[in-house]
Amino acid sequence: MAKHGGVFMTNVDGYTASNTVPSENIGGLLFDIGRRENPFSGYSVAQAKLGNRQVVEINSLEDAVQLGIEENGLLGGVAYYHIEKFFALAGSGQRLFIMFADCTSNFNAIEDMQTAAKGLCFHIGLWTEQELFTKVNDDYRLNSWVASVETVCEKLGGRIKKQGENYVNYDGNAQVVVVINANPGHITNGQTAITEIDLTKLPNAISNCPYVAISLGQESSDDVHAMQLKNYNQCPVGNIGMALGVLAVAPVQHSIGYVNNYNLFAACQSAELGFGNLAITGEGANIAWAATASFTHIDTLTYTKRNTQIVQKGYIMLTNYDGYENGIYFSGDATLSDGDFRTIARCRTMAKARRLVRMALLPYVNAPVQVNASTGLLSASQITTFKNLITSALDTGMVNPGSSVSQISGRTVTIDANQNILKNDELIIDFSIVPVGTTTIINVTEHFATSTSA
Repeated sequence: MAKHGGVFMTNVDGYTASNTVPSENIGGLLFDIGRRENPFSGYSVAQAKLGNRQVVEINSLEDAVQLGIEENGLLGGVAYYHIEKFFALAGSGQRLFIMFADCTSNFNAIEDMQTAAKGLCFHIGLWTEQELFTKVNDDYRLNSWVASVETVCEKLGGRIKKQGENYVNYDGNAQVVVVINANPGHITNGQTAITEIDLTKLPNAISNCPYVAISLGQESSDDVHAMQLKNYNQCPVGNIGMALGVLAVAPVQHSIGYVNNYNLFAACQSAELGFGNLAITGEGANIAWAATASFTHIDTLTYTKRNTQIVQKGYIMLTNYDGYENGIYFSGDATLSDGDFRTIARCRTMAKARRLVRMALLPYVNAPVQVNASTGLLSASQITTFKNLITSALDTGMVNPGSSVSQISGRTVTIDANQNILKNDELIIDFSIVPVGTTTIINVTEHFATSTSA
């Protein structure tokens, strides 16, 4: 039976416990406008260039202004704000794809953006005013739309296969991880809106969603509060522009929470969660924050509260560190998974490796392959050739941009010599990479001693 040729890649989860280099710096920024009525009203330039789900690449803040995205303009200034923060951290010249789309019923816009970007995006930031949580009885639960984002990502990148499953997505060659800013501060409880959030009840977000991350927090400033007041249900302004700015300059193996490298202070001097008690007074043009409104500044949260109530539940948050002045950081880079792909860095590292290996193998689709004449099985020389092809692609490609620093700790390639390519015209290759570790926690013991001798 004839087959349509290709190189098909499948991620396999659960194993760490037991010619063209892709650019890892390219990302996308998707604004969900589904909760806005006529969001482009009064912005004719933006309407023409962005109002029909167009995907546009920009390389500077000036490019955004040319598209009609101005300060205090589209989305009450939120769009300009995040693009400004992106370039403040990434610098001009970086590639950023942007899109405005109604994601109320589905998140197919993520696929549309990656398709328009020709699969180049390693990461996409999603800003949405949709609520993260629902209250059921006395518990908060993560809303199901988050899992639907994962479904789109799996379509783009191939489902991460657990051991024992038999699942291959032949179309999944555009791997991407999505970082979400949504509304954690407004919970629907039947017909009642709850605006005072109990942090102790935030649900555990860790689930089978390795391609999705949720980031909480925003800059603490009057300008941000003014924008937030105009958002649908006072959705926090968030930090997605800063997250994408770090990802634009971070090598794939780096956590965006790497303290020595990714201080956000150039874009954010003070941080808060952006929710706590979002009490308002008035309505329409007279809406204002009530005297009881609280945005939960991070300085009011002890390490234990940040860790147990937020970070250990799978969320990323803006944070600082005692005694470390002039610094705002991301707490880490967790995805909604506890498996091999539990961080953004793990996802981006494998995405780069998969792209490299696929590009190295594509020229050999429908190529002649010599077999051992006495057995009809693969010849030793052909096995060596394909092994060398893949190891060379990984060794030369899995390095930090502009340097020779390796982004992985090691790699192996396995090709079964007993496979019968004459029977099915199929070559089966297995490769694995040993990722770089991350010092999420550093435990130190201190004590007095009577001398310095051992």
